[in-house]
Amino acid sequence: MIQYLLLITPMLSFLFSSFYECGDIINTEHQNIPIEICYGTDEEIGTTMHLGEHNEGIIVLGLASWGWGTMSSSSMVLEQIAEYFELDERILVIQNLDEPDSIGLNCEIWATMNQTDSFNIIDDGDLQLLFNLFAIDNYFNAIIIIDHNMIFRYYDCDANDSEHLIDVINNILFELENAVGDLNNDGGLNIQDIILLVNIIL
Repeated sequence: MIQYLLLITPMLSFLFSSFYECGDIINTEHQNIPIEICYGTDEEIGTTMHLGEHNEGIIVLGLASWGWGTMSSSSMVLEQIAEYFELDERILVIQNLDEPDSIGLNCEIWATMNQTDSFNIIDDGDLQLLFNLFAIDNYFNAIIIIDHNMIFRYYDCDANDSEHLIDVINNILFELENAVGDLNNDGGLNIQDIILLVNIIL
């Protein structure tokens, strides 16, 4: 009976589409929703974070659920991404775990079973907020990338290729680095930025 109950909540999500599509800007309300950290360092566990804290970097967010099994290929991919960008503070890798306390299980057990220790696991509560915001095809095991402008940039519904996702992240990092000096936010450095800078100085 418990197994069936575990499946009911995520299966109901198939009735709805995600709030955001790729290319959408995450609104201020959703950027500032507090989300509990349920696995991380001793100092972090039990504290809250919000997506807007990282609005000048890149967020790599995985979706997972006990209701879909105890192993997640996206966990392994997130671990590889987190290790690759370990020294780059612009990259935030996190995984949201729905039903984190199902049948006595918790985020620490999930991390142990999936052999992950390089990123934090978060719990967005019983309403599966992040899943409903970003799961375009209503599928757990997905990975979402949000860029430095809080734009929903990329979605992988069955993430199993860390090399491809690392390439995607590096391309966004290139945009971020070249955005410095892009005063008119047109995505490039050009004469218009020089004119704006001169007018600011004068």
